[in-house]
Amino acid sequence: MNTNQDHNYLDAVVKNTPFGIAILTLPNFECYKINTILADINGVKVEDHIGKTVKEVLPAAAELIVPRLQAVADSGKTSVTGQFTAKLREGEKVHTFEDTFFPIKNDEGQVIAVGGIIEEITDLEDSKEALHSKIEELEQVNKLMVGRENKMSQLKEKVKELEKQLDESK
Repeated sequence: MNTNQDHNYLDAVVKNTPFGIAILTLPNFECYKINTILADINGVKVEDHIGKTVKEVLPAAAELIVPRLQAVADSGKTSVTGQFTAKLREGEKVHTFEDTFFPIKNDEGQVIAVGGIIEEITDLEDSKEALHSKIEELEQVNKLMVGRENKMSQLKEKVKELEKQLDESK
């Protein structure tokens, strides 16, 4: 494989990955490469990311993101954060994400960039929350129904008892 073909493969991976992906160069975490999925999540065109820092593109979320990127750059180790929430832009609702940041090293083993794979899971989390709420609601209805059924059973027993007493008094 030649270098040009390597770049073509890298471009294809970034473009076709079903998650948001970005490569941010050190020392300021300037965007070297980003796919349209992550650009859409960020609400900024791909071309408006290139060469810009996280602070320039996402000032509202930079305080949360940059320290995590710096930790990966400093340690040289992958960081699987899992789930986190952030406002990407002022005045916007909070979004939920899952991410992994990883170091990109040169031939000497020095970290030269940090890569990130990000998936927005806001809709999934909202659906889980709505489902959880419905389950709680159904559990409450079930408790009421079971309680009502128990009372009905008790009333039936009382009616039978009273009918028996009535029959005996005749």
